[in-house]
Amino acid sequence: MDWQIAASRQLRVCALAIALTSCYGCSSKQTVESTRAALVGAWHLQIGSSCSARSVISDELVLHSDGRLEQHSTYDSGKRYDAADQHWDIVTEKSVSLKNWLDLTDNPTGKPTLAVLFVELTHPAIILVNPDSNCFYKKNEPGSRP
Repeated sequence: MDWQIAASRQLRVCALAIALTSCYGCSSKQTVESTRAALVGAWHLQIGSSCSARSVISDELVLHSDGRLEQHSTYDSGKRYDAADQHWDIVTEKSVSLKNWLDLTDNPTGKPTLAVLFVELTHPAIILVNPDSNCFYKKNEPGSRP
């Protein structure tokens, strides 16, 4: 059973990598540098029905300009997860890699892992946890509440 979960996760990562590679040559006004600048700041998980059963009350990612990544999470049991030793980087102008990110939406191991997530710099800007999920990170704009 565990190998099936791991195989399924690897298959999704491979499919995402193929999709990103095929779109890399597409024309875009967005550059890697402008994406990096737009990603710096605090991001809050929007908890939809796809991840509401995970007992997570809040999850915040803080992407620093030097590539550091913090993650601060709270569960409905009162348990907290706080990590400041993570790292993020741009893969393409439409994707970001998070190293040692704890996926609170679909993580059978419960351990931090490497992930590549889609970025949509719309208004508001979002980071998609999974294109098939209604759970995503929304950027905390200055003056707004999570």
